[in-house]
Amino acid sequence: TALHNEYKNTHSSASFDISGGGTDDGIRALINGQTDIANASRIITFEELDQARAAGIEISQVIIAQDIIAIITHPSVGVEFITLEDLARIYDGTITNWKALGGPDMEIYAIGRKQGSGTRSYMLHRMGLAAVSSRVLEFDTYVDIASTVTTTRGAVGYVSNRFVKYDNGSINSNFWIMSVSLNGMPYTSPLDKESIAYGDYPLMRPLFQ
Repeated sequence: TALHNEYKNTHSSASFDISGGGTDDGIRALINGQTDIANASRIITFEELDQARAAGIEISQVIIAQDIIAIITHPSVGVEFITLEDLARIYDGTITNWKALGGPDMEIYAIGRKQGSGTRSYMLHRMGLAAVSSRVLEFDTYVDIASTVTTTRGAVGYVSNRFVKYDNGSINSNFWIMSVSLNGMPYTSPLDKESIAYGDYPLMRPLFQ
């Protein structure tokens, strides 16, 4: 929507119909000729490119932004730091209680995006998992994840960094934002601009159009 609004500043006669649904849906609509532009949070696959060519569609892909993924928890958890390895053990069902990570004796409710989400695919890749545990609750949108984490004791989830702030730029205090470490590196926060600028935060990925 922000890109649309900016484009309209210099192309007032342009008209767009904008809808969401996840990376897979967007690329599928592009291949089927149902849309002219698809935003994606992963690289288009060779199989998808072949499908598009078979349909007479030549797809170009460019990086338009960088996205930061934040790990958020319900305030009751009280665990500020987590390694990506331990996060993987939560999402594969190995760790089911926050006590194992230095937190309270409280059941963990892991939350993520549904199948078809580019972010889900990215998180599986970064955690080194082929699939998540059947215990994981999966939702269509970041808004669903954030709202569920804020209302569920023991919950942990992942969202794009823009969803940890209100429209005025202030941080949403209804959940905690964890600092993350990978392979023994220092823990870094998704809110630390210097860590982002130097590429030290371990959950960063390009966004494509």
